Amino acid sequence: MRPFMLRRTKEDLETKLPDKIQINVKLNLTALQLKVYQDILRTNDLFDLTGSAKKFNGILMQLRKCCNHPYMFDGIEEESDEEFGAHIVTNSEKMMFVDKLLDKCKKTKE
Repeated sequence: MRPFMLRRTKEDLETKLPDKIQINVKLNLTALQLKVYQDILRTNDLFDLTGSAKKFNGILMQLRKCCNHPYMFDGIEEESDEEFGAHIVTNSEKMMFVDKLLDKCKKTKE
């Protein structure tokens, strides 16, 4: 069995992989994301200097979740919406960007 096993080491792969290209794209928040973001900031007293670092990290994690997608919070998505409808894409700026990027990749591949 050993002769048939494909074994690659990290040193071999590092020389064969191309350099990583990183592109930063700045996107705005959608209206729903902005509303949830502001609600998080309003409900948490950020100017309370007696707060612990753990509290601030928790708030930052909530804000990060909001920037990724507002549906990551319970009760944001309306019950009447379809489970996999277009609202999933249109309520997050990142999702809209990825959707446009995928459409463009599909067109150039054809």
